[in-house]
Amino acid sequence: MAGGSLNWHVRRVPKTPVVGRNVSGKEESSCADQTSRLAGNTGLRLEHKACWRYRLALLLLLLTLTWFGLFYASTALADTLADVEARLEGTDLVVRVKFNVLVQYLRHAPQDSGELIEIYFQILSNDESRSSVVEEFRKIQPSARTPGITVIYPLQVTSVQKRILVKFAKPVRFSVRPVADRRSIEIVVAGQVPAKAPVAAPPPETKVGQARYIVALQTFATGDISKAPQIPQDLADYAVFTSASARGGSTLNLGYFLDADSAERARQRLLKTFPQAQVIALEPGSQGAAPTAPILPEQPPGTPSQSTAGAPAQVTQRGAELITKARAALAAGDNEAATVALNELLLLPPNPYSQEAQEMAGVARERSGEREKAKAEYELYLRLYPDSEGAARVRQRLADLAQRQTTARAPGQPAGPLRTFNGSISQYYYDGTTRSQTAFNTPTTVDRATLSLKDLSSLVTNIDLNGRVRTDASDVRLVVRNTNQVSFISANPSVNRLDAAYVDYRGLDNHWLLRAGRQAGTTGGVYGRFDGAAVGYGLSPKWRVNAVAGNLVDFPIDSTRYFYGINVDAENLGDHVSGNVFVINQMVDSVVDRRATGAELRYFDGVRSVYSLVDYDVSFHALNIGMVQGTWQTAGGTLFNGLFDRRKAPLLATSNAIIGQPTTSVNALLRTLSLDQLRQQALGVTADVTQVLASVTTPLNRTWQMGADFRLTNVGSLPAVNDIPATPATGNVYGYTLQAIGNNLYSVRDINVFNVTYLDGPTYHGEYFSYNNVSVLGEKWQLEPSIRLYRQTDNLDITQRRITPGIRLTYRVRERVTLESEYDFETTRTVGPTQQDNTTHHFLYVGYRVDF
Repeated sequence: MAGGSLNWHVRRVPKTPVVGRNVSGKEESSCADQTSRLAGNTGLRLEHKACWRYRLALLLLLLTLTWFGLFYASTALADTLADVEARLEGTDLVVRVKFNVLVQYLRHAPQDSGELIEIYFQILSNDESRSSVVEEFRKIQPSARTPGITVIYPLQVTSVQKRILVKFAKPVRFSVRPVADRRSIEIVVAGQVPAKAPVAAPPPETKVGQARYIVALQTFATGDISKAPQIPQDLADYAVFTSASARGGSTLNLGYFLDADSAERARQRLLKTFPQAQVIALEPGSQGAAPTAPILPEQPPGTPSQSTAGAPAQVTQRGAELITKARAALAAGDNEAATVALNELLLLPPNPYSQEAQEMAGVARERSGEREKAKAEYELYLRLYPDSEGAARVRQRLADLAQRQTTARAPGQPAGPLRTFNGSISQYYYDGTTRSQTAFNTPTTVDRATLSLKDLSSLVTNIDLNGRVRTDASDVRLVVRNTNQVSFISANPSVNRLDAAYVDYRGLDNHWLLRAGRQAGTTGGVYGRFDGAAVGYGLSPKWRVNAVAGNLVDFPIDSTRYFYGINVDAENLGDHVSGNVFVINQMVDSVVDRRATGAELRYFDGVRSVYSLVDYDVSFHALNIGMVQGTWQTAGGTLFNGLFDRRKAPLLATSNAIIGQPTTSVNALLRTLSLDQLRQQALGVTADVTQVLASVTTPLNRTWQMGADFRLTNVGSLPAVNDIPATPATGNVYGYTLQAIGNNLYSVRDINVFNVTYLDGPTYHGEYFSYNNVSVLGEKWQLEPSIRLYRQTDNLDITQRRITPGIRLTYRVRERVTLESEYDFETTRTVGPTQQDNTTHHFLYVGYRVDF
């Protein structure tokens, strides 16, 4: 997102908002005497250099060791969960759960309060086939402003509808909302920051009509002020805005100053950068002090020195449009877009929306993490509207800002960079056994064959490390995630997966973004995990250009595969529209693997949202992805979802031709096939997949909510390739689901989910029932029993019945040490005219997790 001090066409210079930040927990004992907590909307810590030398060295060592996994990892299966971040918006805490895949939020339970939340969604991209086969989790440590938060993505290999479990350290009131990018889901915790009593008297009130001053910096004849020099940092708390010049063009101004001396000192400070700067005195109703002075608004923005009831109709209409735009942007979490709209509104003559806009300007600044600018907006509100209904509310916001400012560092401790280091280490043992018994009916006897197979036995170790350094100039984050799976079965190889190892840089006083290392691509035509870099530069608050290049690592093959591309992001086009256009070129062994262009288009207004994606391969002349999905939530809480998705599976690429071949080298295939033959072979083994979804969820009362889903799935046919048999097309498979969710049925912390599904396809029909329960027992235990029943009959008169009871158990030993286990038992009976099969499967995992 664009930021920095060159965005002069707005009234203030919007810095890049802090989209989110991990929140570290309590200090470890070895550093306790060197650490002081930073309160406020970061929850971060400032630590002395001695402690941080050790931690930074440890982090770099772990990064170096893990980076060797790039050369020894046999696979790099993608995690579904990307990250979890928290930020404060006013008095609310917003928790953003980020995914490495496109998702569609469906529903959640309970409705609005509790300490456990189950969020249901479905995965829309092809990356699901590369998902981890172990449980995933992310965690935010507790801080002064943030309760401990754990996000768990359980094993869900066969489920179409996925779920995550979000656990808070204490009961909260919340709402859940999708995010416009469709790669995140947000939980908004209401009133997380308690209201504070004023700790100081409000700033002096300026009487209406008191003389005020601005500094007219420079006039631009063309009106293009994008290349204006930067304002010095010590003057960044003042308003920067434009006005029409008497000679045409736009004038850049700085204000407001309560006396001429203050304005003159600022002018002297600015003369080297703006040699034409001059002080202008403002009086109520004045148009400027001299003919050469810029033509300014009749009063400082929002000054109610005259009744807004008499505002011109066009001003009132434009004010209504801008306030609606700002409200929607704030609801969507787009604080920078809200700031732009509010600045434009406050430059209008006084109108019925000026007062609300002045308060909202402070809220937008506060949510962006710009405390000083938020403070200036709130103080201006109190000067302009000292006796209004909102004055008490704004004083409360100011008091809270002041409280966070005074507790931001220990007394006598100098200000410095904000640093965090947190993560987790976990180990789980997985065990699975399948036993199958088959009876073959013959005219004279029954022959039985029994097979017992140990199909899973492994120890999985996960390391998740996060380091962060934030200064006034930049926000730098270092992430390392590695999974090592040691197999105790000779037929199953051991695997080391380096899931992530990257540095993320965001310039707060410039326009640059950079992420380098192993990362997941989810936009700009990049899908899946790669080693490389993505860099972006903000051309303006609405436009950013990005470049990306790297090597794909999700499917290791004996070929060199790399890509490069460019894309352009647009934000806040019109009132609610944003998007992305991209071109990308992917090579394999010096031939074109994939060459595509496409676009994303997003609409979000806080109530309705639409997301669409088109990806077209210009080398194959074929559509890779065509998708549109939408969400609408009514005032009564009823949620509607819709989806149409048609795509190639896997994504069309020349390297698909290796599927089913005795080699995984494209060069080897090119020795016997021409490039055209190879591409035709790739087309033949790539299926067309169509998905349609219509969903509705509505609350019945405080305890119960009902959901209904309609799904259509159609997977195209695939030919036989060597030892892989042909796969016929599925035809249209229809699914009809009813889901009832009840919470707090027998306690204050339980969730109960009942699910009934009917499947109807050209060759079979099936019925599925499931029940899943989450119960918290005391302060340490969490119990999750479940049962799944499935019955299917096909057109060959073969009937299959499957029963799967299971239980998951969690025990919190200490605040940062957790024991977890799960056991599932599945029995399947298949009966046909000539054969009967009975199969049982045992699955178990047990382990621990340590957070730090």
